[in-house]
Amino acid sequence: MDLGMQITLQTIEDKQLVKDIFAWLSPPDSSRTYHAAYTISKSQPNSCTWFLNGRNFSKWVTEAGFLWIKGKSGCGKTVLSSSIINHLSKTQSPLATAYFFFDGRDSQKELQLHDKMIRSLIWQFSLKCGNGVPKVLADLYSHCGNGYQQPSLDDLHNGLQMILGGFNSVYIILDALDECSERDKVLDWVQTVILDKNENPRMHLITTSQPEKDINDKFDCYNCVDLVKASENHDIEAFLDNQLQTESGWQKWSPEIQNEIKLTLREQADGMFRWVALQLMELKKCHTKMAIRKQLKTLPKGLDETYDQILLRIDKNDCGYTKTFLLWLCFAIRPMTLEELAATVTVDLSAENGPQFECENRIEDVSDVLKMCSSFVIESEYKVKLAHFSIKEYLLSKHVKEHHDEKVKAFSLSQELSHLKISQTCLAYLLQFETPKSVNYADVSLMKYAAKNWIFHTQSSSDDKSQESSLSELMIKLLTSDNPAFVKWVEIYDPQNASEHLPPLYYTCKAGLIKATHSLLKNGVDVNTWMMGNYGHVLQVASSEGHEAVAKLLIENGADADVNAQGGHYENALQAALFWDHQAIEKLLIESGAAVKEV
Repeated sequence: MDLGMQITLQTIEDKQLVKDIFAWLSPPDSSRTYHAAYTISKSQPNSCTWFLNGRNFSKWVTEAGFLWIKGKSGCGKTVLSSSIINHLSKTQSPLATAYFFFDGRDSQKELQLHDKMIRSLIWQFSLKCGNGVPKVLADLYSHCGNGYQQPSLDDLHNGLQMILGGFNSVYIILDALDECSERDKVLDWVQTVILDKNENPRMHLITTSQPEKDINDKFDCYNCVDLVKASENHDIEAFLDNQLQTESGWQKWSPEIQNEIKLTLREQADGMFRWVALQLMELKKCHTKMAIRKQLKTLPKGLDETYDQILLRIDKNDCGYTKTFLLWLCFAIRPMTLEELAATVTVDLSAENGPQFECENRIEDVSDVLKMCSSFVIESEYKVKLAHFSIKEYLLSKHVKEHHDEKVKAFSLSQELSHLKISQTCLAYLLQFETPKSVNYADVSLMKYAAKNWIFHTQSSSDDKSQESSLSELMIKLLTSDNPAFVKWVEIYDPQNASEHLPPLYYTCKAGLIKATHSLLKNGVDVNTWMMGNYGHVLQVASSEGHEAVAKLLIENGADADVNAQGGHYENALQAALFWDHQAIEKLLIESGAAVKEV
């Protein structure tokens, strides 16, 4: 049976159009996760062969359909996904294959959103069309004003569906569905794809995830492989053999000791590679046979107990630093450099007068960050990341929050409070520029991250009353036109408009920062001031961006007197709201006196 790729899609070959569509679609790239996982698989001879040679996979390759691979955290699902992708790439005839690895280790929205997954799949299948792009995609780009607007989720779904219809067969691998922050959307989409066999008669789809209840409810009635049960520890054994035979530090031990380690870890692993890897790291520190045998008799049960032990071993003087680093690694919007991570502790969040930048808090040797975080982090391509998603799950868990040991309990994290602390840190860090002459320019590692992302973290933070006033004070300090720190922030955050000298109210309205906007208005900022730039008036800014609460606040504070003010790219606020189809704001503006005839 010839499974080779056949394409019937009409394409348009235009190099500039391809570049423009790529920039507009902005598909995320999860290939780094694939390559990292396959490197692990490749280092272990015969890894995953039990699955690739098995009946379930062989049937899936030749017959269109759905296969769900489930397994607990740390059992090797991502490594298996990478092996499947590599296997499909080496078939005699090329196959139309695409993949997406969800990654919940930090706040990388690129690798957590359903919308981003669809964009990635669209682009991967479009690349199969040679030098051009499918006409379907070019038409969607044209429909969206040649890239001026973004497509709706329905547009993306329909576009992907039409592109898939142009192939004789398509193979899709979606890894770690449980790490998608929009799980309902992705589960509904997958189920629609599975059930609509008339629309997708040639789709071969594999998904992997932990067996969470909502996922289990959707997929349990379909073809399913329980990775822990099905593998029968074959890959765990191969992993142990490879580590004990090739990793430095194990050759000094006799075959007898190595075999004891292998048998004990295999028996207690319960399918978890991550658990085995952590035990090997600790066992490698032993200096005597007695120490190894003693440790083998007291192995922690599961990942939670293992992580407990790691936290309990952290020096008490390093606990505060380590918690800060882990908090940032869990919730930073992108992977961070070692220098950026080290700079996060230069802000004292518990200072008497509120969060404050302290130059003397700088860590002199940034490699100390890796030492303090020990088994929790990895450094790859100059970026530091959590070593595994299970670490974030652990730190957010009830297990840590209610732990009997106060040292472990102190590491408990909550998402909203973590974002608040990151926002406070970013703002206090930027405020060092209030007195530019005193700034030590060796201490600006976090400057770009803080400038570009404090708004995101503020929007994602909690309404914790004990912290709220501190955050508001920091924002108002920064958002003052004559503050050198504000000027510096704008230079980094909005370089295209820096020369326009747009006021702080413009930025709070554009970002939808309701509390900061309220504070500025309370301090006497004129709501009807005309400004340079694309919008003319702040009401047009809020209307264009879809921030209904901000628009309402502006109107309540006098913008209704000038609701029909002309100027800027959209001419007036109502036209801006209509262009972007912000219906609630349209209604608000009309009720406030906006003249429909001027639209």
